[in-house]
Amino acid sequence: MLWGAGGITIGSNVHIGAHVSISAHEARQIPPSKTDTFTPLEFDFAPVIIEDHVLICSGTVIVPGVKIGHHAMIGGGSVVTKDIPPYALAAGCPARVLRSNGPDVAGSTLAVDSAGGWDPLNLSGSGPE
Repeated sequence: MLWGAGGITIGSNVHIGAHVSISAHEARQIPPSKTDTFTPLEFDFAPVIIEDHVLICSGTVIVPGVKIGHHAMIGGGSVVTKDIPPYALAAGCPARVLRSNGPDVAGSTLAVDSAGGWDPLNLSGSGPE
């Protein structure tokens, strides 16, 4: 399912599995006390960018404002809430980078900082334990 009011860009040779949801906009939360059936919903818009040669497995949810780098792989059932770097294998809810599949870093993983983020300049780290 594609919800593209905020803009969705999909590169070439992208493989998208069944039941994948990609949204570039979402409704703002409104407290029940302020609900009025005659007032239209307000939305937040943010583009989703999926670069070339990406694999997105079945059941994945991609939220607004996310960029998935080229040659990345997203595991089935993942919820992508943050940017995924190129050549990364990411999975989970929320999706986390598990390792890099880059051609120049065969066998190594992305370095992960103490906050669980990735360091794109340090590809020789051991990754999360």
